[in-house]
Amino acid sequence: MSYGRTKIYSDAKEITAANVVEEVSNAYSLHCRNQADIKALWNCYRGRTKTLHKIKEIREETNHKINVNVAYEVTKFHKGYVFGEPIWYVRRERSKAEEADDAIAAADINSLNGYMALANKPAVDNSLAEWMYAAGVGYRLTLPNPKWTPDGDEPPFSIYSLDPAKTFIIVNSFDFFRFF
Repeated sequence: MSYGRTKIYSDAKEITAANVVEEVSNAYSLHCRNQADIKALWNCYRGRTKTLHKIKEIREETNHKINVNVAYEVTKFHKGYVFGEPIWYVRRERSKAEEADDAIAAADINSLNGYMALANKPAVDNSLAEWMYAAGVGYRLTLPNPKWTPDGDEPPFSIYSLDPAKTFIIVNSFDFFRFF
């Protein structure tokens, strides 16, 4: 018995134009199974349960439907606990020989944190955490920003949180099992 979403693997040594359609088609069938689980979990998290559609056949006038959404409460609690404050980058260690290196590194880290704020990373992290806690998986996409200029107000990248019911990743089984 397995729990959670099924990880999707490919045994192809190389993805080419000749085998890409076949590999994605094979992976898509597994994704459809995962998609059903993700949608069921997301509906539970959003409070859409069978209780709301229950039909009482005897004494229909006393049909009390109470839906206590514990999944929502637990998800919100954990999301607030872990992702309540924005995640910022810091430097782990300082150089001992050159003090000038520390000033450059601090400026680079501050610049990165500024770019993350401009890209609205805290909101994306919040959305990603919601998917991870509610559905069991979450996907982030980072793309280069074509509008970026070194002296402009745009970050050099855009960050998105993707709907896992519409997203999947195929892992090369040779690369994955090489580490274990």
